[in-house]
Amino acid sequence: MVGIGEGDKGIQSYCFRMIATNKPENMIPWPKPENYNPSTFELARRYYQARPNADPLIGFWPTLPYGKSDINSSVGISTNLLDGSSWEYPEADYPKRDSLWQWHRDYTLGLAWFLSTDPAVPVHVKEAMKKFGLCKDEYTDNGNFPHQLYVRVARRMKGEYFMTQHDLMNDTVKYDAIGMGSYNIDVREMQRSFIEISRFPDMKQEVYNEGYLSIPVAQYEIPYRSIIPKYEECQNLLVPVCLSGSALAIASIRMEPQYMILGESAGTAAAMAVKSQRPVQKIDIFELQQSLKKTKQVISLKENPYGLWNSENDIVIDNNMKGFTFFTGNWNEEETVHTGRYEMNFRVKPKGQAGDFQYVPYFFKTGLYKVYIWFPSDKSYEAKVPVTIHHATGEEKMTINQQIKGGNWLELGSFNFNQGIHLALTIHGTSDKSVIADAVRFELMK
Repeated sequence: MVGIGEGDKGIQSYCFRMIATNKPENMIPWPKPENYNPSTFELARRYYQARPNADPLIGFWPTLPYGKSDINSSVGISTNLLDGSSWEYPEADYPKRDSLWQWHRDYTLGLAWFLSTDPAVPVHVKEAMKKFGLCKDEYTDNGNFPHQLYVRVARRMKGEYFMTQHDLMNDTVKYDAIGMGSYNIDVREMQRSFIEISRFPDMKQEVYNEGYLSIPVAQYEIPYRSIIPKYEECQNLLVPVCLSGSALAIASIRMEPQYMILGESAGTAAAMAVKSQRPVQKIDIFELQQSLKKTKQVISLKENPYGLWNSENDIVIDNNMKGFTFFTGNWNEEETVHTGRYEMNFRVKPKGQAGDFQYVPYFFKTGLYKVYIWFPSDKSYEAKVPVTIHHATGEEKMTINQQIKGGNWLELGSFNFNQGIHLALTIHGTSDKSVIADAVRFELMK
């Protein structure tokens, strides 16, 4: 047994990111894996026995060109393989890793085959599954199936600097920064187990997916020292993917944008080391940073607090921009439930609760700004939401109707703001109905 706070061998589950399509001319029906065993999906069978009207366990959203959908883990039973087999992968030899690859492939295609053919699966689920299939024009040299297993995390280096959760939430500034990250600490489920739940008057043993964790972080700087080994161990290696960091730190850093950022930084550093004939630990960090800045790499928010995504004359603050938004009370984050949202998500003040949501932008220039607000609309939302504009000479109070005209920039008026960081707009969540906080925009007029 492992005690509380002690490390164990548990790591995030793996899956395959398949590409599927609903275009018949480019679709291959789900193939039955050679090693298919329907008992593998007994839990899914019981799920549909208990919930015959439930949706398919594999969700398709054809948001890619030509009716294609990228499939990732979604609901409790999904393409994530939660049997703990991923735990073996980091220390496994090549034959064992090959067998784990095959096992994940068989499970993924087996689940698709089960959901589209098994007698225990409701008809509406089987029909929905049969509308999609593998793509004829994808992975043509591998049976139209991905080559790579989605290895979310495995072995990592212990280098000159070891990043932890503290570096993502508190100690976010680094003198040798070579890039930035901002994605949540995102740990997918580690295994499927069971727990005892009180279902009065009895205690019931119920299935439990163990290990999921999602924690917002600040915009954090990634130090060069985290991608280089200790000097006494190796002097000609740069590691942009399996960098030096804890399980929680890597759970945020492991996203593709950060990998691309670190890959570019590592390539530039490698060229400098070769050119100067120095160990990677002894290249000129200032010269490296200046070189990265010339290619528009964002290594700090000091010079541009918004990175590359806002101009000085048109500033957009989304609800999830930590450091530029603040709130009191409960404002729950919502993602996929509404098409009218700005970017990925929005915040909802629950019914019957109170709290304020504040936007605190950095204004590059003093001047007159046209102010806009964006929110998804719904008849269940508040029709008279109090909003306060905090401008250079005072405050302007108004109300907005969040039941109509959502999914667009709604102009609130023009106001003067001074250069610097200032509280600019507050949404007051005082209603018994739901109140939405999504995005605001400040357009410099003169």
